[in-house]
Amino acid sequence: MRPRTALLLFAAAAVASAVVLLWERRLPGTDERREQEGRLVPYLAVEDVSRIEIERPSGRLVLERAGEDWRLREPVDDRADSWEVEALLRDLIEAHVRTRVPAGEIKGGDEATGLGGAAPQVTLVAGSRRFVLRVGTVAAPGRVRYVRVAGDDRLAVVDEAVARAVERPAESLRDRDLFHFSTLDMKAIRVEKNGRTLFELAKRDSGRWWLTSPVEDEADQSTASRIAGALAALRAERFVDDPGADSVLAAPEWVVTIDHGSSEGPEVLAIGGARSGGEARYAKVTGRPAPFELRAEDLIEDLASGAEKLRSRLALDFVPYEVRSVTLERDGRRVVVERNAGEYEPARKWVCREPDGFDLAPEKVDPWLDGLSGIAIVRFVDDAGRAGAAFEEPLARIALTLGDRDGRSLELIVGGETDGGLFARRPDRPQPFVIEEKARSLLDAERLHRGPDGETGD
Repeated sequence: MRPRTALLLFAAAAVASAVVLLWERRLPGTDERREQEGRLVPYLAVEDVSRIEIERPSGRLVLERAGEDWRLREPVDDRADSWEVEALLRDLIEAHVRTRVPAGEIKGGDEATGLGGAAPQVTLVAGSRRFVLRVGTVAAPGRVRYVRVAGDDRLAVVDEAVARAVERPAESLRDRDLFHFSTLDMKAIRVEKNGRTLFELAKRDSGRWWLTSPVEDEADQSTASRIAGALAALRAERFVDDPGADSVLAAPEWVVTIDHGSSEGPEVLAIGGARSGGEARYAKVTGRPAPFELRAEDLIEDLASGAEKLRSRLALDFVPYEVRSVTLERDGRRVVVERNAGEYEPARKWVCREPDGFDLAPEKVDPWLDGLSGIAIVRFVDDAGRAGAAFEEPLARIALTLGDRDGRSLELIVGGETDGGLFARRPDRPQPFVIEEKARSLLDAERLHRGPDGETGD
């Protein structure tokens, strides 16, 4: 044999060996093959299934994959609970086969196996492939069922869990979550009771909630966030087919409209009035085909509190660690304190920018900010004339620059005394208010001054 011919033959053999090796590497190993062949439907992954059809005496059930989620198509067109649907699929596809026996070896035939005309039939669609299963209705000794897989002349013997899976009622597969968005997605909330708007909330760029109706004012962040969180987490108790529910919801007690930035528009939740005996309320949401029962008394209590209870009762509602600088003006004196970027040690965390020579005790700044953040509003003031006179010669002014998302600033102007406290106002809030008298001590820059002999304690 010529050397060139031998070389060509060697190269061809090497290529053939490589192809065989690559082909073998793509084949499942022995353990994986054993595991797959022990399943009811080998070599089918849950994520490959796009449609499920179940024919059974209790009614036809059809589910289809819709993007990353599942949708119920029959007996009702509604969102499905994707976790529950995929659990059903796993119960079918990954069911452990105890053994496979030739159908002819079972004495009594279909009567013994329950694979006659009434046996549920399951069709799984995965691309161009279709897998058809019939599940026996007779429980054999050992709490097992027989399953006939189309294309296999043997019967698979599996646990009863497979039979329970195919008999799951449609309601157990419906999505009980009312909404598929989080509080981070929410832009605005409007609440109506008996046809009258109680209040509207809108989220600003900073992520903070503000009332926009019936008055435009800063909202109490705790209450507004609690309402938003409760709405996002609502779940149906059960779906109902009751003409009485439709009658109640034709004129609902509550209507909550939620803008969550969707191109499809806001979601609208209608809630009926309280029912006798403490039963769950009837409710319905846009895009869902049927009413349901809902328990949400804590949420309704918050909604019923109205706009006045939703207004922030903090004169300066901020988080101390977000403060970048603070200015205090009083009696013609101006003190400016700034956060020393990158420093976390209390003794070096803050520096004084104005005035020169102010002996700042940095350790005192954080406790002072804690106090400012907790100044409470005693009441709002409706007498604009009386309040206006109180600010002709203001007692003090505080300005904060914050490092939150929109770099917002806050300003509080404190006026004269009144019954029960001090007049105060914020330019970004609609009316003046009265703050507690004890806030006066926070308006003295000397509380930030280092004490005699370098002392830093109050």
